[in-house]
Amino acid sequence: MIIDFSNIDRLVKELDVKVLKTELISSNIANIDTPGYKAKDLKFDHYLQESMDDLNLKTTNPKHIRDESSVVEGNLIVENSKPGRADGNNVNVEEEMLKLVKNNIDYNITVQLLSKSIARIKNAIEGVRR
Repeated sequence: MIIDFSNIDRLVKELDVKVLKTELISSNIANIDTPGYKAKDLKFDHYLQESMDDLNLKTTNPKHIRDESSVVEGNLIVENSKPGRADGNNVNVEEEMLKLVKNNIDYNITVQLLSKSIARIKNAIEGVRR
């Protein structure tokens, strides 16, 4: 019997991304009063592009969409397009709280999916023992 762990690996990576996103959102909220601070966020597209690089997908037409509104800094993207306050800070606490709630829901769903995947493997192993 061959057990495919790729789904579990993907879910674990997804949890890692959710944890990092929670840390970034928390940092944004903590810096709400820091002059010049720009809100940071992870973009799914950035991670998708990293995983798709092996497919050699390219922008071959000038009409292909590019996100020129942000600057990539490692795994973070600094949002430059959002209007800021007079002190240069562009953190919107309501928007950040909404992102935090959505991320927490996504995290909990991913944990449930991971738990069910592990339970299926456990059941398969127990079935083989019988």
